[in-house]
Amino acid sequence: MTKKKTAALTASDYFESYLVWLRFAPLSEQSKRAYRSRINQFLDFLATSENKFELVLKNPQAAEVALREYKRHLKRSRKFAPGSVNATLTAIDHYFQYLGDGAGQNTARGFAPGSVQGAFG
Repeated sequence: MTKKKTAALTASDYFESYLVWLRFAPLSEQSKRAYRSRINQFLDFLATSENKFELVLKNPQAAEVALREYKRHLKRSRKFAPGSVNATLTAIDHYFQYLGDGAGQNTARGFAPGSVQGAFG
């Protein structure tokens, strides 16, 4: 018998799965739209940077580096206000939680769970 090869899931596959799950999440429609858009922008950023989604998904250190670079990108290149940066990072945290990646949780904001330290240190 030969083993059948299964194709690895792509960033797009994970995102599509998240979107299906998000439809039933206990969030307002406005929050769902915002999360969809913000995560899509983050995935676009990953696609055009050295931080590849597959590595970010599997490696906590790579996730931390990618999230810090994205945060810097939002603040410097996109000129996001602090509240907009935090809203974006909240959406990314939500996505990592969906993926079951504990390493990515709260890393985006640069603080440990339960900490009161803000994102703009």
